[in-house]
Parts: sequence; structure tokens; C-alpha cells
Amino acid sequence: KAADGAVYASRSNIYLVLVEWTYYQSASYTRSVFLKLRLDGPDAAFESSFWAPGQLLNQYAMSEAQDGSFRAATTSRAVSGWWFDTSNNLYVFDAAGTEVGAVEGLAPGETIKSVRFAGDRCYLVTFVQTDPLFVISLEEAVPRVLGELKIPGFSSYLHMVNATHMIGVGRDADPATGTERGLQFSLFDVSDELNPRQAAVLVVADRGSDSEALQDAKAFQFWSASDLRAAGVASPGVFAVPAQLASLALAKERGSTDTSTWATGANYFQGLLMHDVALNPLGNVTHLEPDFWDEDDDDDNDYWWAYSQRSSTSSGGHITRSLRRGDAVYTFSDNFVAKTSLEDGRSLGTASLAVNATYSEYDDDYGYWYYVW
Repeated sequence: KAADGAVYASRSNIYLVLVEWTYYQSASYTRSVFLKLRLDGPDAAFESSFWAPGQLLNQYAMSEAQDGSFRAATTSRAVSGWWFDTSNNLYVFDAAGTEVGAVEGLAPGETIKSVRFAGDRCYLVTFVQTDPLFVISLEEAVPRVLGELKIPGFSSYLHMVNATHMIGVGRDADPATGTERGLQFSLFDVSDELNPRQAAVLVVADRGSDSEALQDAKAFQFWSASDLRAAGVASPGVFAVPAQLASLALAKERGSTDTSTWATGANYFQGLLMHDVALNPLGNVTHLEPDFWDEDDDDDNDYWWAYSQRSSTSSGGHITRSLRRGDAVYTFSDNFVAKTSLEDGRSLGTASLAVNATYSEYDDDYGYWYYVW
């Protein structure tokens, strides 16, 4: 969820976040205001309010420790005339909302892309041209940076695999210009906290690719080795993300002459990608017909054109969510639910959710789209 209006809940408290602009010494600044509500069974009562400079990325940028202290990672933005600058910070507040420690000014000129709190550690990713991953200790009141890793691209979501490894889902980027490219999956090893490293990396497709998991963590699924073993599947762990993939080579094949760093590929897949924790691909699932991405005779293929032109059996086939039950993976789109074997990738059936399904046609005389039942 976006920072303005984000909500974080522990077992004892709920924190609501509001973003405000303040003015100081001829410059405008953002700050995040936290409203703390104490939970008492089904009731919630206002307890305190406090604030931190900067703006949170989302609810994952907040955490409450076992002792009741509260931590928040923010990106500060200062605007004065045409001047604009950013820096990144981590603040610690006691249970009463009093600031007791902070580390400020991390990665000047960059912005936070993802945050993950795990016990007394914070893993923080910022980005402008490369991706610094910071490992920050919260063992004492004042946060302390232990280690830093710089790699091309960035992670928009971090997921703990175990105490020493994380999966990052994000984008590849040109290290010289910061131009975003295809999807990027990373396996981070933080066992040596002074020297975190990227144990494995996989770049998938080209610029123009996208995934719901970059904006919504609920689109990401991870199934641990122990969970899979209980289901009779031998695997070190599997993660799954919905994705739309694009190819620059396919765009060129179809007549694109754009050779700039901003060139966007032609779409060729939409569905669920599944990989193990070593980033080995395990198979893909799609709800779209095999010819969905074929180029039309009269019109250049793109996602929305194809989406509107296909029959009702493909309309509404954009996968956005998945879940696992036993050794089967269920994928969900607007009009379909499909069941796939996690062990060998076999289709185990598809159910249509469409009622009075429609497809679109274009009226040349009147110049508008209409639906046909």
C-alpha cells in the first residue's frame, strides 16, 4: 500500500501514516506522521502521535520490536525553487513515540525501493543507477550500518528465505544511466553481514516487462522446502510471481526501428513464473490462448490491442494471483481459475468464471468500441 494512508499492525498496536509537507528555511520538506492506536480485544484507542522526516515507501518500511519500540525507514525530499534532493533514513522511537536513535543521509540522491525488517536487522534497498543493499543493525537504540552491496538494477520486494538468505524481485538497469530494463530476480546471501553478496541473479526478458509483485507484495508467493516436503514435493523452495514479458528482438522482428536505451519490447507472455530459490525456472502458467500474442494481419500487436481483439475465452485471462494447496498451484485471473501440478507442471484443469462473456469490436462508422454477447 502507498505510504500516504499506509497501515502497520502488531499484536498490540495499529499505526496509521499520514504524509505532510512542511516548510523550513526557504525549503519544503515531507514528513510522515504516525498515529498509534492501542488494541484491546475488538477495541482500539488513540495512544500517541509522532513524526519522522521523509516519506515511507509502504507498510513494509515499518516495524515494531518486541520491546515496543517502533522503527521506520523514510526517503527525505527537500524542494527549494527548482532544486530537489533526496536522502534515506532509519528512525527508532520508544513505546511512547520519542525518537531514541536514527541513521540519516544514506545514499544521497537516491530513493528507497524496498525494505525488510527481520528481528534486529533491517535490509534496505535504494536506487538511482545501481542498487545499494544496506544491512543495518537494530540491536542498539542507534541503528548502525553493518554492510553494503552495490549491484546493477534494484529490488522492489525482499522476501526472507531463511535467516541468511533473501529473494529480491525487481528490475535490471543500465549501470551507466539507470535506465530500467527487464525483470530481475536475485538471491542475496547476508550470512556475512559486513559483506552481503548476490549469490545468484536472473534477468528475465527486456524493457517493457512488468509484474504485479513490483507494486503489490500479495502477488508474490513463496513455498518453503519444509512446506513442499510435507506435500510430497522435493524442492529447496519455490517462489512464484505473475509477469508480463516483452522482447526487444521480437519488436525489431515486427518492424520496430527504435534502438535507443528507452526502446520497449513486444509482449509475448503473460502468466505466472515459477522458480526455485536458486533461481532455476520450474515452468510457467498462462490463461491465454496459444495464439494470443500472434501479430494481427492489419495491426501491430501490442498487449491492449490483442486483449481487446481476442475472443471471450482469452478476455480476462491476465493472471494476478496464485496460491498452493498440496502439490498443486492455483492461478487466478478475472475469468479463470487454473490448477497446475507443482511437481511436473501438468495442467490439472481450468474453470471459467465468466458469465455472459463478451468480446469487443470497433465500429468504423461511429468510431467507438462495443461489446458483443
